[in-house]
Amino acid sequence: MDAANHSEFSPLLRVDAHPNPASPERAAASVGLADEIDRLRQVMAETFLRECSFTADTVIRISRQLDVKINEYMIGRKKAR
Repeated sequence: MDAANHSEFSPLLRVDAHPNPASPERAAASVGLADEIDRLRQVMAETFLRECSFTADTVIRISRQLDVKINEYMIGRKKAR
């Protein structure tokens, strides 16, 4: 996957930054978390393009960090309901 192909998938990788939070503090935390998820996705995509491997140690490390952040985001969304 080259950089041109990656850009066509970027809209699919975005996180909804407005999960209908119950408080302004939760809204700010949610937006910050969504930004962090988007940043990690971008770093992971760039690392994959550089390493040309989904199984490279650096790609896996970033993927695990991304998993943690996505789980935090989803837990926050459940609590906001």
